[in-house]
Amino acid sequence: MTEKITKIVQELQDKNKGLISWDWIKGFSTGDGCFKHKEHIFQIGLSIKDNQVLDIIKRRLKLDNIESNLIEYSNINKRKKGFNSNDIALLRILRKKDYKSFLFKYNQSIKNKISWVIGFLEAEGSFVISLPFRNRIKPIPRLMVSVSSKKEENLIFVKNIIGGNISRKRDGFYCLNIRKTKDLIKIKSLFKKKYFFTKKKFDFFKWLMAFNLIYKNHRNIWTRGKYLKLCKIRDSMNLTGYIPSHPKNYKDFVWFKDYFKVNNIK
Repeated sequence: MTEKITKIVQELQDKNKGLISWDWIKGFSTGDGCFKHKEHIFQIGLSIKDNQVLDIIKRRLKLDNIESNLIEYSNINKRKKGFNSNDIALLRILRKKDYKSFLFKYNQSIKNKISWVIGFLEAEGSFVISLPFRNRIKPIPRLMVSVSSKKEENLIFVKNIIGGNISRKRDGFYCLNIRKTKDLIKIKSLFKKKYFFTKKKFDFFKWLMAFNLIYKNHRNIWTRGKYLKLCKIRDSMNLTGYIPSHPKNYKDFVWFKDYFKVNNIK
């Protein structure tokens, strides 16, 4: 299944492939970037598995005569830098002249709002397939797109384009959740025509597969086969570094397969 998805995603991306836009860079930098104005430094840190994205950004900056450095940190260096996840790649703009040039481009008005939103979503968003379950009730699948940010104005901007509802969490972050069918249809239509640069493109394509599976099933008549197919898609998305990291109450493909068998659900 993974090889098939990789091939299809690549074909889809090749059709939409183009030079990375400044609007995408601005959205992505708003989510994952770090500005140090006093030191005239800008940097973006990503998992080593997405370092090709930073290389694309580096080459795009080069076209505008903005020099940047791309560095990879091992686990040893990472601990010294305060990181606690997988090995990371770091793109840094260090010279004052380059920093000012980047800031000038960053502060220009947004020309393509969808590209900005996709860049921001690739940094701070997630595509979610939810399988809510209660005893004795057959679960009905739900889809959602979720985006988090410390700054509410970023989410207000996104909400005005693709819909959703904003809430404030206890940790001080704001969260935008898009659940309504009309908004999800809009996202599908808008995003399918755009190019994703991070590995989130695989989650988006799997989310599209789930979307087609769910909304073609208008009467919510879920056979065991269709539901388990959806479980496989959902499970393949909920991975961190390709290693399962599910909470204790997470019900995966095996759990639902056994549940359907025990309860004789066809």
